[in-house]
This record gives sequence, C-alpha cells and structure tokens, in this order.
Amino acid sequence: MHKLLSVTFVIKTRPNSIGIRFPEEIRSLLELDTDGPVALVVRRTSGELIFWGVSKLTSHCELTDADIFRNLEYGAELLVAASRPPVSVINSQGSET
Repeated sequence: MHKLLSVTFVIKTRPNSIGIRFPEEIRSLLELDTDGPVALVVRRTSGELIFWGVSKLTSHCELTDADIFRNLEYGAELLVAASRPPVSVINSQGSET
C-alpha cells in the first residue's frame, strides 16, 4: 500500500547557521529516514518559490542544502511543503552502497 501525504508548515531559518531543523514529528509522520531524501517545495511566506525538488535530511534531521538556503537571510520565515520522495529516488539511494 502506498501512502500519499504532504505536510505544509512555516519555519524560520536558524540564526547561527544556514538551514532549518526539520520537525521530528513531521519526519515521523511521513516515515522519512534520517539521512534520507525528502521531497520539498520551499517558498518565502510572500509566495516566492525558492526550491522545488528532492533534498536530503542530515543525520540530525536538518536541511542544509546550499541550493535552498544560499540566498536567504538568517531568521527568514519559510513555507515548506514536504512529502515522501518518489519511489525511484528512494530505490536509487538504497543501491548506492
């Protein structure tokens, strides 16, 4: 059985480093692995699209992808829609050992 679930939340970039801490509750709800891929749509709260694609969570459940956060000021509020990535992405990452 396949689950199709997307969660949208507002979060601020961290003041002392580039990136965000991905909420653990949402990671669990989406059944994402730490150190694994996540499908994202990231926008400013004004609606400006920042990133659309698949990124990877760190082992500490953070998102630090430079393509997403390179041009954002610290403390910026972001609207993030997250979901499980396509099965093809999960399978390709599982074969990279």
